[in-house]
Amino acid sequence: MAHGGLDGGTRRQATPALLNARLHDPAAVFVHDRDPDRRPRRAVAYGRVDRDLLALDGTPPRRLTFLTWNLAFAVSGLPAAMPGWLEAAASLVADPQDWHQLDHYTALCLALDERLRPFAATFQQHNTQRTWLLGDGLLMPADGRLEVAIARRSNELYPRPASPVAHRTIGIPDAGGMRYLMGDGERPFMAADDVVEPGREIEVELDFLPPADAFYMFEGYLGERRALPGRDGPPGAAFNTLPALKPKALQMLAGFWRENEEGDLARLEASWAATGSPRAFALAQAPVFLERWQTR
Repeated sequence: MAHGGLDGGTRRQATPALLNARLHDPAAVFVHDRDPDRRPRRAVAYGRVDRDLLALDGTPPRRLTFLTWNLAFAVSGLPAAMPGWLEAAASLVADPQDWHQLDHYTALCLALDERLRPFAATFQQHNTQRTWLLGDGLLMPADGRLEVAIARRSNELYPRPASPVAHRTIGIPDAGGMRYLMGDGERPFMAADDVVEPGREIEVELDFLPPADAFYMFEGYLGERRALPGRDGPPGAAFNTLPALKPKALQMLAGFWRENEEGDLARLEASWAATGSPRAFALAQAPVFLERWQTR
């Protein structure tokens, strides 16, 4: 259990029962204990199982299973590779290593087909998702364990690289930001790069919480309120994306794109850029996703 208390001044030790009693209170604030001696005794991934129906025009519906692992970090920082002026500006007002309390949107979701065979992996990265088909851009090791790396300072999850690599990140996932993220278009004002390295393997214990637990469904702030926009603690982990993209199958499709791929960029322009709807882009990508899934 995290150390801390609810609502700042009262500083009552927050038990799971107390957090769940305030589950639907949007004004509730859990403030983490900053005592440096209170360090986690173990690394935990919180697992859950969801099922969703992938039903698209012209294709038979498919019942899919989604296995999700969420890691939780006491604090989260800004991307490690920022333009010098932006790093300096951020450092004047706050600690770039401790931009906000709690980071539990760090998630990996593995999609299984009707025969429970894994076929795709979706990584939550900042305010967007990125999906790879297994065997088509992302390999599944022989032991069945995907190798995942944690980005320096920001804690975001990426496929483990063989050598250090930088990944583009954006602050606002609008059409212009997505165009840049996919390898085209102008760099947004607040863009930066995540730095991912091979690193060393960390043993992580698997734990489970009820889907209705405060970890997922808390409507307040699971981290202290801070004056600068973007530095408040987040709500529960289930609030990781827009309501229109909450179905797991849609998140998987919305995150499916290839860097500098002309067809993906054209569909972005014809859907998201034209309508302002990330859901429209997810549906536009669906036929390509299904074709590559069936032929990989």
